[in-house]
Amino acid sequence: MPEIITKPSKTKRDLPKSKAIVKGFAEPLANLSPEVVGQFREAFRIPARYTDEMLLTYRDELRYFWGGPQSIERVDGVDMVGIDATSERLGQLHEFAERAAPHAERQEAICLYWIEQARKEGRFSGTGNQLGPMLLNWKEGKVSVNRACLPLVLAMMCAKSRKWLAYCQRKGCDRPYLIPRKSDQKYCSSCQAVVVKEQKKESALKLAEERGYW
Repeated sequence: MPEIITKPSKTKRDLPKSKAIVKGFAEPLANLSPEVVGQFREAFRIPARYTDEMLLTYRDELRYFWGGPQSIERVDGVDMVGIDATSERLGQLHEFAERAAPHAERQEAICLYWIEQARKEGRFSGTGNQLGPMLLNWKEGKVSVNRACLPLVLAMMCAKSRKWLAYCQRKGCDRPYLIPRKSDQKYCSSCQAVVVKEQKKESALKLAEERGYW
C-alpha cells in the first residue's frame, strides 16, 4: 500500500538545512506512486502546468539519477526496485544526452537536461517577480531559483545531494529511495521501526530459549 502524502517533511534539527530541504522533496518524489500523485501535487503546491504524467516522468528521471541504468539493483545483498533505463519516459533524456552531453557522466547529463527543460519553459505564467525560472531580489542582492520551476529545482537539489543518495535495505520496502540522516543509517523511518520490532522479538525468543521456557 503506497504511503499517502499529506504534507512535506519538516526540517529536523539533526540535519543541515540544505539536506533537510532536499530530503523533504526528493525522497517523496523518487518514491512517488501513481495512486498518490494528487496528494503529492497538493502537498507541494505543484503548478498545474506540470501534468500527472510529467510528474511521473520527473520521478523516473530522478530515479535514474539516483541509481543508474538497472531494473533491479543489488544493495548489500538485497533486491531493490530500480528504474528501467528503456522506459518511454526516459526517451527525451537519452536523446538529449547523446546529442548535447555525450561526454558527461550520467548524473551530470541528467542535471544538464533539467536545466535545458527549464530554459525551454521560458517565462511562464505568474505575477511580479515570480516570472521566469530565476528570481532577482535587488534589495538583498540575491539571485535564486524559482521554486515554481520544477526541472531547475531538481537540477539544483540533485547537484547538491548526489553523494547523499542511498536505499532502504529492508527487502520489500515500498519507499526504497532514501537520503539518510546519518552515514550509517540503513533503513527508512518506517522500516527502521519494523526492524527494531523484529530484533526485539528475536532477542526475546532467544532469551526464552536460553532460560528453558520451552
